[in-house]
Amino acid sequence: MDSLAHWSQRFALGLEPYLQNPGFLEKVHLARTNLPAILLLILVLILLYRYRRARFAPLVAWAGLAVLALIPFVLRAFDGYAYDSPLAFLAWAGDLAILGWGLSRLGGLLRPVRGEPILEISLGVAGLCFLATLATWAGAQAFIPRPSPITHLLLALACLALIGRSLWRRRHAPAAAPRSPTERWEGVLAVVVIALPVLPYLFTPAPPDCDINSMSELLGFFFQGQSLSHVATGLQGETFAVRYPAGLPSLAWAVAHSLNLAGSEVLLLLWLLTFALLVLNLWRLAKELGGHGAVALLFTLTTTLTGAFGFSGGVVQDMLAFVLGIAMIRLLLRDQFLLATLCLGASGFLQPIVTVSFAFAYGFWWLRPLARRSWPPRLWAVAGLSFLAVAYLYFATMAGSTEPSQPALMLAALTPATFFRNVLFWLDFDTHHLWPFLAVLAVPFLPRFRGESPELRWAVGAILFWFLGGCALNGAFGDTVRFNYTATFQKGFTVVGPLILSLSLAAGFLLKKASPAKNAWVLSSFLLLWILFLFPGFDPKPVSVFTTHSDIRMAKTVLRKLPEGACIANLNPYSATWGKSRNYYSFVRGDSFHHTVFGRLNTHSVKKGRYADRSFDQTIHAGSTLADFKAGFAKMGATHLLIIARPESDGFCAGSVPLARIGSTYLYALP
Repeated sequence: MDSLAHWSQRFALGLEPYLQNPGFLEKVHLARTNLPAILLLILVLILLYRYRRARFAPLVAWAGLAVLALIPFVLRAFDGYAYDSPLAFLAWAGDLAILGWGLSRLGGLLRPVRGEPILEISLGVAGLCFLATLATWAGAQAFIPRPSPITHLLLALACLALIGRSLWRRRHAPAAAPRSPTERWEGVLAVVVIALPVLPYLFTPAPPDCDINSMSELLGFFFQGQSLSHVATGLQGETFAVRYPAGLPSLAWAVAHSLNLAGSEVLLLLWLLTFALLVLNLWRLAKELGGHGAVALLFTLTTTLTGAFGFSGGVVQDMLAFVLGIAMIRLLLRDQFLLATLCLGASGFLQPIVTVSFAFAYGFWWLRPLARRSWPPRLWAVAGLSFLAVAYLYFATMAGSTEPSQPALMLAALTPATFFRNVLFWLDFDTHHLWPFLAVLAVPFLPRFRGESPELRWAVGAILFWFLGGCALNGAFGDTVRFNYTATFQKGFTVVGPLILSLSLAAGFLLKKASPAKNAWVLSSFLLLWILFLFPGFDPKPVSVFTTHSDIRMAKTVLRKLPEGACIANLNPYSATWGKSRNYYSFVRGDSFHHTVFGRLNTHSVKKGRYADRSFDQTIHAGSTLADFKAGFAKMGATHLLIIARPESDGFCAGSVPLARIGSTYLYALP
């Protein structure tokens, strides 16, 4: 009994921080209120699957999709925010359905990938990212800065019309070939692998951490009609140019206009879509190389991909650049140089450093037409697209810089000894001590290895060069001694992709022409390997770090009530006990389209100009009261103070009279 009481007490103490957290309580409340809608959706899906061959099935499926697509439109049109209502899950599913369908149709315009939904969506992302980045660079956001419900309605109706036509045509088309039991079970496993890391974040208001706040800040500048080459922060006449790649903010700006979304909402959708594409593209690439699909899926549940620097870290731009790099390799296997170049260029717009390792694979694949003594088709289009991407990256990030970048600082401090130490350290760390399996990539090149086509050797050669590029990046930017741990290149997933493919290939080679008994033994061994080295493979967190639903609601209030010239200081009251801590970031600019005092951009993100240190005035220190903060922020040039929802917010604001209050989020006018 004493032991039971002890563990009960420990459980209660462990649960206490969650029960005091406004974000966690919001999630629990939303989960409870959304339960009827979720159960109804599950029931409808089961019935549709059960009667999928009935004559009326296409009509019912279209009607269900129409309701799902229009729910978020209606909620936003009449309420302004859709993700904290009793229909939040349906709104989230409807937005993802329209976004996925729209991107697949955009990618499907390119005939070589028709009939491959994962590649279609990936190419749709690449094409939209490329076009949106060039559009924002040219200043299109000055003419259409803020999203509108009209574009959302038009896109939803257009998608529904196309879906209806597709369903009608499918009624009269010959039945598709049935899938094998292996394909069906791998499909189920793919859904499970995608869902497991997502489940802890259901009903979260935004991606949880890392550079996601910087992306919201840049997206907020676009919503204000500004160009990243000349940003006015709204604070004391401060202006500067941003070096940070504009790919994700530009892509988010285009998607936000399509679905009438603010910063936190659109980044949440892209975050979820990106992780699904990451898993599915790795799985399909492993299958195309002759590897075992289930093994590839299982080993994507690694903390290198799902942990603090991946999915649960919210690094959307790094993950999406990684996804487009994998799609590039899949297109190279089809000798689609132009489409592969499009994916590589868009990947560079999102995160140029991540793109470097894939550029190694891209460069290797150019040896193939040279070996055949023939040039690939559309060579001039490939060259033109490459030149356009490189020129944009140079002029947008490097040309005219007066401030050193973080990569430049790290390269200046690099020595050969440091380079090789970093390579060995991250090779072991990112592979979870499974790096010997990378030797499998050399198997197709062995002289006595028979039964494999030359195409496999070229494909595995590209994977090897991808791996070498990853090692080069780890060596150059992985110094944990001289630089902060979070500045390492772990979040670039540099070697984990080739590792997953090598594990899948190892299983594929072992299972080739094997007996059922040997199949079971081999698969059990890989399952045990995963349990021993990688389990559980994801890192659940209770809430998004920077915002809550009440914070987003307050941003909507700010948009309605405050004048255009308002400048809002956003304060986390928990940070007030840390003195001059810079932990004051939130999504205010991206959600309210107003100026904010605190952003998460750093000096190395500034290309030229002045970006002031946001540390408090010396008179504001640990233990300061709300009145002290009001006076200090007013002195800095802010017109309003927003206290974001945290466990200490209610006590910190007790006895005060706010301009507005939503849950534990408070808004004050400054003197």
